[in-house]
Amino acid sequence: MQDLYITAFQNTGAKGRKEILEGIREIFQKGDKKEVAYIKKVYDEIKEILFQEGKRPM
Repeated sequence: MQDLYITAFQNTGAKGRKEILEGIREIFQKGDKKEVAYIKKVYDEIKEILFQEGKRPM
């Protein structure tokens, strides 16, 4: 089963992707250890999506 963050990231435009990445960045800064560990896995998957699209992750 795919994560909601990943599904949303794949199905949205540039503005939506930017908002998702900003939300992830905020969790990295303010989240507890469990949230940060989870969101790290999500971010790694997003980086892979960007790589497959020929784009560099932020």
